[in-house]
Parts: sequence; structure tokens; C-alpha cells
Amino acid sequence: MVPWPTIVLDVSSVVVYTAVLPCFLALFYLLAWKESATFRAIPLNPSLFWVLLVGGFVGSIANIPFFFFHGSIMAVNVGGALVPVAIGMTLLVATVPKGSRTPIGVGLGLWVLGTVIATTLVAFRAPSPWIIIGYVLPLPAILVFRDLHRPDARALAVGLYGILAVVTIATFLTTQVIPSEGIVSDFPNYLLPPFLAAVLAISFQSLRKEGLAFALPLAYACATFGDLVGADIVHQPSLYAPGVPPILGAIGGAGYEDLVYLSGLIAIGITFGFVILLERMRGAHPPEPYGYRPGSIARAIDSFERLRYSEVASQSLVAVDARAARIRDQIGLQIGGPDIGVAGIPSNPLVAADYANLSVAARRSAPERESAYRALTTGFYLLGALDLLLQRRLATIAQRVQAFLIDLVVTMVPAGLALLGVYRFWQLTGVISALNSMDYEAALLAASSYPFVVFVVAEWWWGATPGKRLLGLQVWNRDFTRPGLVESLGRNIPKLVTTTALVYGFGIAVPLFYAGWDSSAAGVAIFLGGIIVAAMAAAVAFVVIATNPFRRRVGDLLTGTLVGTGSPKPALSGPHPVPTPRSETM
Repeated sequence: MVPWPTIVLDVSSVVVYTAVLPCFLALFYLLAWKESATFRAIPLNPSLFWVLLVGGFVGSIANIPFFFFHGSIMAVNVGGALVPVAIGMTLLVATVPKGSRTPIGVGLGLWVLGTVIATTLVAFRAPSPWIIIGYVLPLPAILVFRDLHRPDARALAVGLYGILAVVTIATFLTTQVIPSEGIVSDFPNYLLPPFLAAVLAISFQSLRKEGLAFALPLAYACATFGDLVGADIVHQPSLYAPGVPPILGAIGGAGYEDLVYLSGLIAIGITFGFVILLERMRGAHPPEPYGYRPGSIARAIDSFERLRYSEVASQSLVAVDARAARIRDQIGLQIGGPDIGVAGIPSNPLVAADYANLSVAARRSAPERESAYRALTTGFYLLGALDLLLQRRLATIAQRVQAFLIDLVVTMVPAGLALLGVYRFWQLTGVISALNSMDYEAALLAASSYPFVVFVVAEWWWGATPGKRLLGLQVWNRDFTRPGLVESLGRNIPKLVTTTALVYGFGIAVPLFYAGWDSSAAGVAIFLGGIIVAAMAAAVAFVVIATNPFRRRVGDLLTGTLVGTGSPKPALSGPHPVPTPRSETM
């Protein structure tokens, strides 16, 4: 008979494993959309949620090989590792003020040094206590950094290093290497590292006497980084020990079910509960909004929610003016004479009249709720009218298709030649021989992920892929800046379906070409399936672009990005009549 504690543990593990992902994704959704009054002090936004959700699910199909050793091949999974790490880094960097970037860099650098020492000790089969010593050794080095002369800067570096080290060590001790399965952790052990990340982040923020809401991005980042390193990096030497058969593994290979992906969600969920409890016990006021950029209507929304009605009209006007200035630069309007229309942009009389009324309301600073609501809705209307002007500079459907076809040629031709070279070099014979070859499978993974890496790096670094640069196109953020890492990842993740299907289809076409197309019915089915899936994904992207007023495809909708032409050009000039204000629009 099975003991009842074993039954309870097994049932609990199944329930927790099933509930963790949907529950904590729902919580992330609430933090990104609903909890605006309390948690607007941190940069959790809808774009991050969609990148996490879609990136975790779609990105799970892509593994990027990066390490080869004695026949073993190690890759990193896009959805299970790259996406949560990019989000964690974005939250960590965006949350910390610019003056504190140096302490953050020092803390991360010392943690990396501790990881190198710990991984080396594991390679020499040192006992587990030595791993803890390995993370203690770099700590005195913090005294040599002159930039940390201030106590608060040194405390930030030591605190970040301490949280990362503790979570990494806890992850290492609660995971184990099973050659046939990889690196695994049992219930409830895998809950310990994210719990420690949450408790330590809240404790650290309490000691710093700053807003507890900032503990959420800190806990997410530390849980994600600590799990990635403690489980998948420090344990790496054990995977290549003598007698262990060669493997084709992937860090974060379980995708959205991997601990790297789940740990950050668990940590942010636990932190959320503690923060809500502590804030209500203290009766603290919600933190001030996190760094809104000019041109964002969010500050006006926040003032409306905080009942600061007298500030709503002026903040709405600032948002409209800033958006108009950026759009004017992008579409190349040059106006002569005084400002007219909407912040200097010629507008039809109705739109311009609403702008004039909003300007009057901003000067009056009326404290009534009704006036604030009218000002807020007018601001939204004017922002929408301004956005319509962007269509003059957006890339056409033909340009988007041409740019993507150029990108496919630029990336797929080298990938196809690489597959052909691997097939010929290893003297493989037929579809079955290719599919059973670890080297050819690794080549397929590399070839399918290579276009994705090129697209992400190019847009992150230059703001455009090779095809877009050739046609003079540019990717814009909402505020017309170059996309960051998360935006570049998010907008290119849907392309993984197309590129992966094409590579696997043509990857099977190589052995079919040499062995004969009638040599494998399964191979022909894979080839045709890849072409069909790629064509369907491309058709969906085309339909989305064609039916979207701003010609956004799925990736653009996730991240809010736009694709337009390059440098602005003069389009309109000359005076326009100034309409009179209409009180009924407000």
C-alpha cells in the first residue's frame, strides 16, 4: 500500500505543476493592465506580457546551438530561456535609475565571476559546500571599485550580488543531472529558489526604504537568472563527464514549461502577494508613476485615477504636443508662420478646434471630474487623429513583402548551403540516415534559428533587417525610437514559424535530392508539410498587414512597433486658417 504522505505529495505536485503557468500568467496580465494605480511605478506593460506569452509558446520550437564538446551539442531555447532572460534584463535595467547602473553592473559582474569559479569547481568534482565557497570568494573584490564609494551604491551592488548568489546556489542544490533526461528538479524543491528570490527582494527593498513595488522586477530578474545559471550553467560539466553518452541538449528546452521560464513568474507572484499585504498593513500611498516618456497619455490617466483632476488637461495637452512633434519630424512637415492646427500640424477644422479647446482647459486647470474626463477623452481623440498622419510614412504592403523576401534570400541561402555541406561532409545516405544523425539535427537547429538571430540583432542594433535597409525602411517603437531587445525579440518571434518550417522542409529536401524523391514517403510528407506551414504563416501575416490601418503584422501588434520609410522628407508647408474654439467638443 502506498503511504498517504506519498499520495498527498504526488497529488500536490500534479496540481501545482498544472496551475502554475495559467495562474501566474494571469497575474502577470493583471500587473500589466489592471493594477495600474499600485504598480505603475514599475515597467510591466502589455508588450512585455505578449512577448512573454507568445514568445514562450512559439519560441519553444527554436533552439540555437552554441556549444560543442566531445560529440555533445548544447543549444539555448528561444521561448524557455532567451525570452524570460531578455524580459528580466529589461525590467532590471529599466527599473534602476541611471545613477545606479554602475552598482548593478558591478553586482552582475561579481556574480558572473562567482559562476565561473563554481562551474570550475564542479568540473573538478568538488563537493557541494565548495560551490557555496566559490560564490563567497568574489565578494571582497567589491572594495576595489572606486565608483562605489557611496554607501548606498555599495549596498545596491552587494544586495544584488547576494540575492543572485543565494538563488543560484539554492537552484544548484535542488537540481540534479540525469544523463537520460537532463537537469531536473522535483516538487516541492523547485519552488524554493523563486521563493527565496521573492523574500530577499522584498527584504532588500525594505532595507533601502524605497517603494516595495520595485521588488517585483528585482525578484523576477533574480529568479530567472539564478535558475538559468544554477541549474543549466553550473551543472554543465556534469553533462560531459567520462562515461556520459553524447547529448543534444537545450537550456530552457522545455519552453514555457521550463523552470527558467516558470521561476520568474512564480517569484513575481509571491512578491505580489507580499507587497499587497505589506502595503495595506502600512497604509502606504501608491508609488509615483514610473518614468513616463513625453507623449504618453498614461500620466494623465494616472492623475485621473488618483483624483488629481486639475492636472489631467495639462498632462493631456503635453502628451498631444509631444506626439505631434515626433510625428511632425517623422512625416517631414515644415510649417511657416505661427503654430496652427494641432501643435503646428495642419488639421481639419474640427480636429483643430478640439485642440484649441484642450489648450483652454489646460490653462483653466478645472478641478471637476467631468472637465477632467472631457479633457482626457479629447486627448485620446487627438492622439488618434495624429496617428492617422503616420500612414503617409508607413511602408506599403508591397515594400513589406519585398523586404521579407530579401531577408529570406539573405538568410536561407547560407543556411541551405550549410545543410548541404553537413550532409556531404558526414557522408549521410537518405532521409533516415540524416534524421538519425545528431550532427545533421544540430545543423537543422542552427539553420532554422540563424534567420531569427540575424533579424533580432539587426533590428536591435540598426533598427532594420537587411531587406528593410536595402529598401530604406525602418522599425519604430511607439515613441519613434529604435526598438530595444524585447521589442526586437517579440516582433520576430512569429517569424520563427515561417523560417523553421522552411528550413525543415528544405532540410529534408537535401537527402531526398541525393537519395531520390521516391526513397522516403515520410520525407516527402515532411518536405510538403514544411512548405505548406510556411505558406500559411506568410498568408496570415499578409492578411493581418492588409487589414490593419497601420500595416502591422502579428509581431508589430505584440510590441506596438511600426515599419516606415527612413529619414523624414518635407511634405506640406504654408499657412492654414486658424479655427475658432468650439465649446461643445469639450
